[in-house]
Amino acid sequence: MSLLLGVVIGKNGEGDKSKTNPTILDNVTIGAGSVVAKDVSSNTIVAGNSAQVIKKYNFDKEIWEKRRRTKK
Repeated sequence: MSLLLGVVIGKNGEGDKSKTNPTILDNVTIGAGSVVAKDVSSNTIVAGNSAQVIKKYNFDKEIWEKRRRTKK
């Protein structure tokens, strides 16, 4: 797993739950117990099993935008 500046990974005592070798870019927050199976872009908050984008920073509007969940 490639980690760069500003990455925060939640702690739940179970260690790394990554199943593959995703690339995690700058300023990423990963929720505790999340399974990161895909690359994570910069300025993003992800959580869950498998990790989904919760919020992403929009530099044009200078705000955090919530991602809409899609129904399966």
